[in-house]
Amino acid sequence: MSMIRLLHVLSAPSVRTEVPPCVDWSRVEDELGTRLPSDYKQFIECFGTGCFNDLIWIFTPFTESKYINLLRSPASQAMRKSRAAVDDIPWPIFPEKGGVLPCGGTDTGHYIMWLTEGEPDAWPIIVMEGRSDDHDVFHCDLTDLLAGLLSRSLQCRIFDPSWFEIPPDFKGPSSRTR
Repeated sequence: MSMIRLLHVLSAPSVRTEVPPCVDWSRVEDELGTRLPSDYKQFIECFGTGCFNDLIWIFTPFTESKYINLLRSPASQAMRKSRAAVDDIPWPIFPEKGGVLPCGGTDTGHYIMWLTEGEPDAWPIIVMEGRSDDHDVFHCDLTDLLAGLLSRSLQCRIFDPSWFEIPPDFKGPSSRTR
């Protein structure tokens, strides 16, 4: 249902980038060590790699970019270092039980994360400011969060409201993500 809501706000790109012809989610989930939310998998298959409003990236396991690859993103490593240094991340880091798993981020350093408690389709979404422990928790799936932000029906204290004053846009990757 939430993918339909997102597609009402923004059409999927006519050309998807970095989506294999036969997506093997079981391989991805085995490598990651957990199942993934179904809306996320639908999103990746429908949109591919790219950026919303030139700012918000959703990590994908199929990109060559080390910065936005769900399996190899430095976001989890950076969060572990930050937590060890100043203890400013109030949750364990995945793969610890109930840990946060970064699934997106912004060019300004904010994190979008799943809180991996319970069944993947019920994981809350946490948006966390990249340089502090300030955060918002959303009890919805990722595509509902994106649809709400892009349609301006959902507010997030962490994101500047001006980011969503422009019409919703999704662009494939450029050389800056490599």
